[in-house]
Parts: sequence; structure tokens; C-alpha cells
Amino acid sequence: HKNWPDLLQWVRLRQDLDLVREQAEQVQIMTLHASKGLEFRAVFLPALEAGLLPFSGMDALLHSGADSDENRLPAADLAEERRLLYVGITRAQDAVFASHADQRQLYGHMLRLSPSPFLADLPDLFQRSRLIRHTQKIAKQISLF
Repeated sequence: HKNWPDLLQWVRLRQDLDLVREQAEQVQIMTLHASKGLEFRAVFLPALEAGLLPFSGMDALLHSGADSDENRLPAADLAEERRLLYVGITRAQDAVFASHADQRQLYGHMLRLSPSPFLADLPDLFQRSRLIRHTQKIAKQISLF
């Protein structure tokens, strides 16, 4: 902020925004980068799959597979991706929900990605569960005639 009046105006707007946030329930969708310095009651971290986190690039995802040796990230990039996951996890006050899919469709390609290798590093204090696809059976009524 270039001067005192602008700084004071910004602080006043932030205070009003904080009052609105305290009284309203809302969902905020953002990147892990954008969440730095913020805090939420619950955080949802979807798509924790190899190739997406750590991100190996679109070409690797769509063509050669995210797990292949040629798509391994340099150690510094891998460490930065691990820090980003840490940022996401530590934004939560009460609950963190981390998930991955067995398969997903991306730009018309069906991808079967393994879970992110970072999930294995999460401590045992996280409860782990697995959802199973539910299929509904429809009963046919037999005619008496």
C-alpha cells in the first residue's frame, strides 16, 4: 500500500470481510499455493494421485504414464510438492479429508493413477477408509398369470 489512507482502507475492508466470513458458511476452492497463510475449519484435498501430486506434467499424464522413470521429478521439485501438501494439510482447524480416485477422465482420456506416494508418509493418526461402488439391484416382480 502506497500511503497511510490506502492501508487504513484496506484494513477496514479486511475487518468487514472477516465479519462476513464468521457468519457465513461457504466453500472456497483454491490452489495449495493460494491457501498459504489461511485457515479453515475443514480442508478437502481431492485428487491425491501420482502424476497430479506430485505433478508430473500433462504430457506424462496423458501419454507415457505418470509413474514411468522418465517422468520422475528432480529432488528439489519433489520436496516442493511435498511442502505444498503440508501447506494444505496444516490449513485445517478441525478436519482434513484427503482422497484419491481409482480412475478419472481427463481431456477424454481414462486415467488409472496410483495413489500419491505422499499419502504413505501421512502419520497413522489419519483415519483411512475405502469407499466401494454401490450397485443397486432392481427386483423384478413375477407375474402370477
